Amino acid sequence: MRSADSASNQTLISVTAVSVVFGAVQALKDVSFDLRRGEILGLIGPNGAGKTTLFNCLSRLYTPTSGQIRLKGQDLLALRPDQIAGAGIGRTFQNVACFGSMTVRDNVLTGCHAHIASSSWLEALRLPAARRAEAAARAEIEEILNWLDLGGVADRMVGDLPFGTRKRVEYARALAMRPDVILLDEPAAGLNHEEVHVLGDLIRRTRDERGITVLLVEHHMSLVMSVSDRVVVLNFGQKLAEGTPAEIQRHPEVIHAYLGGQAA
Repeated sequence: MRSADSASNQTLISVTAVSVVFGAVQALKDVSFDLRRGEILGLIGPNGAGKTTLFNCLSRLYTPTSGQIRLKGQDLLALRPDQIAGAGIGRTFQNVACFGSMTVRDNVLTGCHAHIASSSWLEALRLPAARRAEAAARAEIEEILNWLDLGGVADRMVGDLPFGTRKRVEYARALAMRPDVILLDEPAAGLNHEEVHVLGDLIRRTRDERGITVLLVEHHMSLVMSVSDRVVVLNFGQKLAEGTPAEIQRHPEVIHAYLGGQAA
């Protein structure tokens, strides 16, 4: 595993004292951490710890009750949900969110819309600028499909494909957004042992070969510990610990709250 180099110490996302309250329920309380450019950061915790709530704040599906989130120094909370992809954040979901009645290629092509500059009326008129943008997008999609070994199923309907393949299609669509950071929400859910191994390699390659920073929410501990540079642990909506995988695996409170067993 490659640790973040000196250029990667630049903060990409800064989460500062974020709290979220739903009625009488405090889902997050004063959570703070930084995501550095070029790293893989694991976010773990028991069910109900607040991981998905935090992800939904980062993708602007939720607005924190208090606190601040900055992306590349800018106020992320000033953006609408539809502006998040254009700002450089891609996301996958635990439950695959693909269009089953569309082909793999067309599903992935939808991810390009965040950065295709031509306007809708140019597209309607089929003017040269729109045709060039579409041709560039399609070439980019073919590269992503081949990179993810999806070229052979590019013309298949997504709904006809196995679950693991559909997960790769969703991953490809997130990459097509050209994100600076990709939020992976339980990517190992529903995968078999071999598919989890392949996923771990894919997450590392995403960072190493495509230069994309990764924030990973995952219950599969061996995956998190094998790919992450650092790990943040949430419990009951609060940050319990932060450190390298080795430090987290030795942390007594983490062992008690989540990993199980006794500290070594």
